[in-house]
Amino acid sequence: MRNLGKKAKNRPARTPPSRPSLTSLLRRLAKPPFQDARLTIELVPGTCWYSNVRTNVTKEEWDRLRKPVYKHAAWVCEICGGRGESHPVECHEIWQYDDVQRVQRLAGLIALCPACHQVKHIGLAQVMGRGIEARKHLEEVNGWAADQVTTYIRIAFAVWELRSQMEWHLDLNWLSTQGVSHVDKQQELIRKGLNNGGNSMAESAEQLHAEDKPSQVTDVYWIHATRKKGQYPAGTQRCGKWLIFVPVERIDQVWAAIKEATEEGKLGSSSKVATAKPNSNARNLNQHVICVYTYDWVDVEDVRRVRHELRNLGIVDKLPYKTDEDTLAGKYRVTGHTRISKYYE
Repeated sequence: MRNLGKKAKNRPARTPPSRPSLTSLLRRLAKPPFQDARLTIELVPGTCWYSNVRTNVTKEEWDRLRKPVYKHAAWVCEICGGRGESHPVECHEIWQYDDVQRVQRLAGLIALCPACHQVKHIGLAQVMGRGIEARKHLEEVNGWAADQVTTYIRIAFAVWELRSQMEWHLDLNWLSTQGVSHVDKQQELIRKGLNNGGNSMAESAEQLHAEDKPSQVTDVYWIHATRKKGQYPAGTQRCGKWLIFVPVERIDQVWAAIKEATEEGKLGSSSKVATAKPNSNARNLNQHVICVYTYDWVDVEDVRRVRHELRNLGIVDKLPYKTDEDTLAGKYRVTGHTRISKYYE
């Protein structure tokens, strides 16, 4: 466990490792065992969130597009052959990315079971508390070892991080081949305001509850708050969060204080709080967890600064700090304090 105390004298400062380029990451994905993967992760860049088929066509047109996809696949998953329990398949948009021209191009639609669809959007699965479930399905479908899954997920998120630093043009010309006209409804200011530079994984449903009390929300797992004032570094592969476990009866009060501090730029990039929606991953029904994110656990000064601000808010009990790297590696199997926390102060 790392100590957040004073640095030892005469000890050279740790230099963060250089980050691989997008080209090198894509080359790694084109080599064994990843090149032959049946099931892949497709993380939409943060700067492309809310720009999809469904927001650019009417409900009637969307139904006209997706229903033939289900019928063609005989209502079974086109990747694993499985079916969901509540509904057999879901419609997934296939996107191709031109990293030179910065074009996000729609290539078609495919029928996927809910489990495979969850893997495609594993970032959202983690936000919704189903990350471990998605990871296990990815491992089983591709026949990979646990360490191969970990490596693949890390590369996929590294690609996402780099692509989220770019502005993309949306190409929906495929729709015209299906006899569907469309109007580009992208709203740059709204999108940028919601995605916060790619640091937050909140989807539109969760954004709708941004001003609600967590104790009263039951249709999404998390409510998010993002920084609105001041500059803060973009998240790296080494991002992490302080975990605050709050009794149910105090969650609304504590969250209100953290939300305000996050938006005022006193903490990190974003924060989130667990709502009252039942979650199978929760181990203590009498507590809610609040996550306060920092961009990089290697930046000890920033991690300590955020912890200091939390003390100023009255959160003085010791807190664990959890890295996303360890989460993706499957090291955290339960919710709560663990001895594999990067920091504990």
